[in-house]
Amino acid sequence: MAQAEKQSMNSMLQNQTTAVEKGIDDSKAMKAMSQLNQTNKEEEEKRIARQKALAAVKVDKADIELICSELETTADVAELALRENDGKVVPALESLINTRK
Repeated sequence: MAQAEKQSMNSMLQNQTTAVEKGIDDSKAMKAMSQLNQTNKEEEEKRIARQKALAAVKVDKADIELICSELETTADVAELALRENDGKVVPALESLINTRK
């Protein structure tokens, strides 16, 4: 067993010992971890759903170029602003201007 592995195992054992000494209930810790995992899963699902919804919005390349030239921003930022504003140029411009204040 490598020295680093031994140190890691000793550290884990020490953490377990400390937890037991402090009276941390394993079932409570497992429940908390389960809830955290569920929350993370739900947030990831929401993020993916939002990405799909944004990807479904049609944007015109000319609108992206217009925003890039007017606000000196990247095409990625301009495209995202357009998608977030249903492909409408004026609200996309306003949202980008308001975020810069």
